[in-house]
Formats: sequence, C-alpha cells, structure tokens
Amino acid sequence: RLLGEIAGRVGDEVRDQMASLFELAGLGASLPGAAEQVHGDAVEHPVMPFLLQAIRQNPNLYAVYVGHTNGDFIQAIAVNGDRRILDANRAPPRTHVIMRMITVEADGERRERRTFVDEKSAVIDHLVIDRPEYDPRARAWYKSALETDAIILSEPYR
Repeated sequence: RLLGEIAGRVGDEVRDQMASLFELAGLGASLPGAAEQVHGDAVEHPVMPFLLQAIRQNPNLYAVYVGHTNGDFIQAIAVNGDRRILDANRAPPRTHVIMRMITVEADGERRERRTFVDEKSAVIDHLVIDRPEYDPRARAWYKSALETDAIILSEPYR
C-alpha cells in the first residue's frame, strides 16, 4: 500500500512538472519574435530573453530551443557547473549559460555561434564553428514538430 501511495505521488509530481513545461513551450511558441529569422548574435534574438528566463526558472532543464524550417536554430544551455557540458561546448570555466545559434548564411553554408555568459549574463567569450555537424532538421523532435501545430513530447536523447 505504501509503495502504491508513493508511486501515485511521484506520478502526480511528474504530471505537474510536464504540464508546466508544456505551458512554457506554448508560451515560447507564441512570442512575437519566436518566428523571426535568426541572424547575428544569439544575444540579439528577441526570443533569447525568454529562453534564458526559462532556463533560470527551471533548474531541471538542460536546454530550451527554437528551430525554424530553414534549419536556423537558437538554444540556451544551462551549464550548472557541469564540467562535461563546459568541455563538450568548448566553454570557458566561468560559463553559466551557453547561447547557441545555428544559421543558414546567404551563401547556403551553415554557421554555429556560441556566446558564453556568466551568472550575471555578462558575455565571457564567443565561438564560431563553420559547417557544424548538428542539424536540427535531422532530429526526430524536429520532424515530429513539423507534422503538427500542437506541442510535442519526444524521447530523451543522449
């Protein structure tokens, strides 16, 4: 009986957390700047303040992002002091959040820009990667999102 009660409470907690994340995703998708073309620095994109706030208010999130049909992609990644995240993103040690942006340039080439910020959102450094391997259009979550106007939930990936 006790295990049943615990399982019920855990299930309720997971449902509540998922509901708030779905609400967050819906809010982000409805922002006026969410569909705006990605160009320049991620810091300047109108959806970035929302992504940063979402990361700060939801410490269990690794990242939040917006993908566009042309392959543009904007993302905020919470580092949370995790050395693996710093190393994988070639981030300086004091990095608190990584603002990541992938754009399709006028010449058709893809370019990734990472902006590393500290706890006070001050820019520490930048990194530019020409022809990044990561393409959101190849991901299952991206393909699923194109098929519906509803919010989707994808399997976690490593």
